[in-house]
Parts: sequence; structure tokens; C-alpha cells
Amino acid sequence: METLWNCFAVYIGAEIAYLRLLGNPIINLKFLLMSHAGTISIPDIDFDYKIWKNRIAFLRNRIRLYQARIKELKAASPEWKHEQNLLELELAFHSLRNDLIDVQTEIRVQEEQIPSHAPDYPITETHQDFDSHETINLMMKDASMKMDELERAFLPYRL
Repeated sequence: METLWNCFAVYIGAEIAYLRLLGNPIINLKFLLMSHAGTISIPDIDFDYKIWKNRIAFLRNRIRLYQARIKELKAASPEWKHEQNLLELELAFHSLRNDLIDVQTEIRVQEEQIPSHAPDYPITETHQDFDSHETINLMMKDASMKMDELERAFLPYRL
């Protein structure tokens, strides 16, 4: 029976990798977060936090670049100074920046709580840290999608 489970786990892992490659949003995030044993360990969570913090820094830097470019465009072209779509983009980049700060704060809070919850690890999907981890994962995916949308919306703005 264990061999059958291992074969199934390998098959499911390959399917998930394929679906992630295609960007399929239907994948159950809880399954993605769990190992084949149905748990998340502290090293797994620590790794995810490092990846997410790195991604947040990357996105915040890109936002700064876009915000600087919007200021340049508004200064260089008087008709764009009050262009509604450009103003909305500016606000959207600012809002995304604030969202990323919130995610970063949530990650920091969760990192600080790990030592107090260490005896509970590895955790399963019924643990509160699992839900927090999944929430942060969803927030990061949402932030990445918003950034992609904003970058596409910015394309028409050239001098």
C-alpha cells in the first residue's frame, strides 16, 4: 500500500508541476503547501518567507521605478499632468506598494510567532499557522497579478 501511495504522490506532484507551469488557478493551494505527508515543517515555512520577502523587495523596487517614470512623464508633457488614466495608475501603484508593506508586516509577525509554536511543528491544515501561511501565499499571488496588470496598463505611456 505504501508503494502505491508513493507512486500516487509522484504522479500528483508531476501533475501539479505541470499545472503550475500552465498557471492553472484551480490547483488546491493547501495541497501545494503540504508535503506528501500532509504537513508543513519550519524549514519549508522559512524558505517560503525568504522567497516572499525577496519577491516583495523586487516588486517594491519596480513600483519605485514606475512611480519615478510617471513623475517624469507628467513633468515632460503638460497634457499628461492631469491625464485621468495616468493618475489612476499612479494611485494603483501606490496602493499596491501599501499592500506589499502589509504582506511584509504579516510575514514578520508570523516569523516572530514560529518559536512559540515550534512544538506544534510540523503542522497540518487544521493549525492556525497553516491558514496564515496560505493567506500570505494568496496575498503574494494577488500582488503579482496586480503588478502584471499595472505593467500592461502602463504600456501606452511613452514620450
